Amino acid sequence: MLRPEFTSDLANKLMDGAWINLISAHGQGRRRTLADLRRHLPASLPVVLIDLKLHAEQLPVLLSRQSAITGPMLLVIHNFHLLQNPDLIGQLQELKKIHGLSLLVTSEVKCDHFPLDTEDLMLPPLQRTEIANELQRRGIDADSALIEQIIRADMPCSELEKIMAP
Repeated sequence: MLRPEFTSDLANKLMDGAWINLISAHGQGRRRTLADLRRHLPASLPVVLIDLKLHAEQLPVLLSRQSAITGPMLLVIHNFHLLQNPDLIGQLQELKKIHGLSLLVTSEVKCDHFPLDTEDLMLPPLQRTEIANELQRRGIDADSALIEQIIRADMPCSELEKIMAP
């Protein structure tokens, strides 16, 4: 778990029904946070993930079947900043009426051009201890020079993944 405290807090908010826009620049760890988040959520909670970068066509299909959506459920829309159809925002807002449905969108920027009723939450920067713990879990010597290299990288999570790759 890369950001254990943050991820735990995020999971608790989502379990309480929150609608959140998780914001961070590319390479900061949005995708990794989603992977870690799954470990904090009950296995019984259905999670639907749509990555707009890879499968933008799935969102309108899902929204056209709103009547079949029931809670509890977590809907995750990754790369929300790539949304091209503003008409989908109204349909997304309609999902708020579904008891037990939580929404997590991830974006590289705040999406003011598509006003969705979400709490904006900035992904915090990686901390030295988090990096050291992750390297140690992978059996990599977490010396201060390596940690500093990751901290100073433009895309620290991408740098960390590159270092940990076999």
